[in-house]
Amino acid sequence: MKNACRVPLGASPAVSLRGERRALTMAHPTIRHRWLVALVALAMGACARGRQPGIPQVVEILITSESGHELAPTELPSFQPSSPGGTVVSVEPDRIKQTIDGIGTSFTESSAFVLAHLNPERRREVMQRIFGESGADFTLTRTHIGSCDFTVEGKYSYAETPDDRELKAFTIAPDLAGFDPDVYPGIKDASYDLLPMIQEALSVKRGQRDRTLRIIASAWTAPSWMKDIETWYIPPSAQNDWQGNGGWPKRGYG
Repeated sequence: MKNACRVPLGASPAVSLRGERRALTMAHPTIRHRWLVALVALAMGACARGRQPGIPQVVEILITSESGHELAPTELPSFQPSSPGGTVVSVEPDRIKQTIDGIGTSFTESSAFVLAHLNPERRREVMQRIFGESGADFTLTRTHIGSCDFTVEGKYSYAETPDDRELKAFTIAPDLAGFDPDVYPGIKDASYDLLPMIQEALSVKRGQRDRTLRIIASAWTAPSWMKDIETWYIPPSAQNDWQGNGGWPKRGYG
């Protein structure tokens, strides 16, 4: 295998690669801790050091684990040519096959709900740490279309009027509604919601050199009136042999 480096899977802990945000998350049953992030780029940079000037060098490793580590710095591992056994990851820096479009997180109503409990200054600091170039600088995100399993109360859509095939009543108002402090004690910003959170992240990006923020919008479920069960979800119970059911689209809506 030409110019390949073989690294035992699970040998690499969490890694933060400053200035280069191209990562893959690694997991294996033999790993005893849950690492925050493990970058294959660590192996690539270490194996190609001195031979591939275009490949980034690892300068910092941070570990978060069940044993109590919280972004704790650790010593850089030493790599050398060898013939490891067991499960390995083979890295061939000379062969570029796939391009990582970005690393990131999700925009959900539940995360907006948590951030609504912060005052605007503190919330802005959190968003800067997530999307700012001095923080994680995430460039790829996902959000939900209508309700999902990460909404506060769920059971809402943008098309609530039955048989509205032309979507004349379509509205994104639920994602702008905010949270009533009388219903949810502790809310500091009643107007904050999913769309304001997305807008705040975009505003963080607009204030820096790299403004890239890709957003993937995914539909979790159809409105209840489009389903054969005429509701959002049938929970598992003894009556259905503990098999929950999200339903199927009615004829004409599939």
